[in-house]
Amino acid sequence: MSVVPAEEKMSKLYVWVNSKLSSLQKGLQSAHVVHELVAEYLLDPDAGQPEREELTNWVRRGKIVVVLEGGSHGELSEMVDFFGEMPEDDDYPFGYFIEDDLNEAITAVGIVLDAEWDRENRDELANLNEWETVLLAKLTRSREAA
Repeated sequence: MSVVPAEEKMSKLYVWVNSKLSSLQKGLQSAHVVHELVAEYLLDPDAGQPEREELTNWVRRGKIVVVLEGGSHGELSEMVDFFGEMPEDDDYPFGYFIEDDLNEAITAVGIVLDAEWDRENRDELANLNEWETVLLAKLTRSREAA
């Protein structure tokens, strides 16, 4: 067991999955997003350092995955576009998975957010059904302020 310095932030991975999938499939698609994040930010030497550190913090300390309903392929595609257009200084690692066996549909989209973000927004996110809407609204405001 490794010791994690107290100054490291605990993070959570939020994953939105296609609503048409079964519970088992949603869990598997979430695991695919974890794989995509590791490949993109931990195995790629060209990955951004802040994103690498945030994902490493989640892997070493956070380990919490929040799986949410993401709607259809079209809605998940909009999320990919949104996260992809965020300013580089937002430092949130995100990834998505395209399922070849489902006509190359996007089946899951995930983003790692630190504990500070979670603490600041926890009261507004008390109702699990509102997490997606509130998260996107807050990230949009953070993007517009940049």
